[in-house]
Amino acid sequence: MNCINCKASFNLEFALSNSVFSWPEMKTIWYVCPDCNKGNHIRFNSKKVELIKSVTNNGTSWETVHDYFEPTIDVRIDSKYLHVWFNGKHFEIESRV
Repeated sequence: MNCINCKASFNLEFALSNSVFSWPEMKTIWYVCPDCNKGNHIRFNSKKVELIKSVTNNGTSWETVHDYFEPTIDVRIDSKYLHVWFNGKHFEIESRV
């Protein structure tokens, strides 16, 4: 994967391990690139990971910048965490709200 802002390469496991927070209802995490210190929205869907960006100021509309096929992704949501299973590991990313 590559940062939307500076194009630095990062892997999904690193992003999951270093995600600042999530929006479980959107199945999205916020990952800050260590190279440029800018954020990336990463959304999880069935067998797909997407780098997305807001196309409105209020975040009501999004577009996919890059998408990656990832058959090992499994996602569950609850009110406090986004749960992601990837390569046999479980990640709990705390909800922002």
